[in-house]
Amino acid sequence: MVFFNKVIICNALCFLIFLQLKAQNLITKKLDSLFDKIDTNNQAMGTFSVAKNGEVLYSRSVGYSFISEDKKLKNDSNTQYQIGSISKTFTATIIFQLIDEHKLTLETKLAQFFPKIPGAEHITIGTLLSHRSGLFDFVNDISDKKFLTKPQKQSKILSFIQYGQLHFKPNTEQLYSNSGYLLLALIIEKITKSKYSTQLQERICERLNLNRTFSPTKGKKGDSKSYYYKDKWNLITDLYPTNITGVGDIMSTPSDLICFIEGLLNNKLVSNESLKIMKGSDEDFIGMGLRKIPFGKKIGYGHGGDTYGTHSLVASFEKDSLTIAFCDNGENYPHNDIAIDMLGIYFEKGYQLPEFDFYTYGVKDLEQYSGRYTSKETPLELTISQQANKLIAQATGQSSFPLKSNIKDKFYFREAKLEMEFNPEKATMSLKQHGNTYLFYKVEKNK
Repeated sequence: MVFFNKVIICNALCFLIFLQLKAQNLITKKLDSLFDKIDTNNQAMGTFSVAKNGEVLYSRSVGYSFISEDKKLKNDSNTQYQIGSISKTFTATIIFQLIDEHKLTLETKLAQFFPKIPGAEHITIGTLLSHRSGLFDFVNDISDKKFLTKPQKQSKILSFIQYGQLHFKPNTEQLYSNSGYLLLALIIEKITKSKYSTQLQERICERLNLNRTFSPTKGKKGDSKSYYYKDKWNLITDLYPTNITGVGDIMSTPSDLICFIEGLLNNKLVSNESLKIMKGSDEDFIGMGLRKIPFGKKIGYGHGGDTYGTHSLVASFEKDSLTIAFCDNGENYPHNDIAIDMLGIYFEKGYQLPEFDFYTYGVKDLEQYSGRYTSKETPLELTISQQANKLIAQATGQSSFPLKSNIKDKFYFREAKLEMEFNPEKATMSLKQHGNTYLFYKVEKNK
């Protein structure tokens, strides 16, 4: 009788494994279909990975890490991308390691390290970690966006933070701050008396065997360039990595990011008490180095990252033992939509692939949309014009941008998350952006 029970259990396990493999194969096919469409339609370039129980089960690379007139290098699983603000999670991890080692506390004042920074007597390590400093943001608040694309002296960058106006009194509000994490990276260097790049290697990369992750220095840079799409992939001059050390500089791969977040959440890098603080309370969307990544009712922990030309995400859904990570060095289809697609394939039975098929218009067809449009709901004025068989939009005082369409009368510009729906008979246009809808009226035809 015992023998038969063992046989039944064995058969049940084999059947369960068979079902799991069948489900995994179906998911793999759907992911392949998604990235086939993305690749074929020039919607993104990068590497996209999915892991179950910490093991990478799916990885797909599309597009190129380098493009020139006579040479193209394809992205692959070893391509290193600039991961943007995911670097902040690495920085926060090292700070909490120093806290675990009693070399620092959350209450330690910024004035101990940078007394000339405005509000330094009231700004603590915890204030910086939780984006509650109110400091002038040396990335987002400067008017010259090209400034950080060239190597700058650290003293020059610090001067922006020192002399820039506070957004609010420290600890009274929360506003995402690149300046706060630059200061944290410099505090790490002051306490350890070594470079941030060295601490990253010794404290995280070597412990977790992250062989494709590093903080760039003058003599060491990543191997992928950044691009934007306009008729073809065009090079972007991106943020210079050493200007944003500990903020958005780190180079890595999706597989390394999966290993990192799994190691962090499984207490291989910081104490359990520190990890809880990093995650934040149930009410906090942004914790101290980690943030919640929602998908429906499911909540993952991780971080996203954006530079001028790269976009990345790592998110671990612990209850489902699922982690996704991707890094792109060019996008036409928004990376947030790609994340939703990847999670939708795993979590939703009714998932449908996005449509990239473009609606074809003749030159005369586009004439009905052309003209100047105004709205009673916003002072924004738009001019719609055509170039050959393409529709172009331009807001007053701004650069023009191309519109695409996959449904008659409906156009979009994904980079700005903008949609327009025209009604030629009524001479109106409905514009949707960031959850708001505005009705525009055509007041003049283009000549």
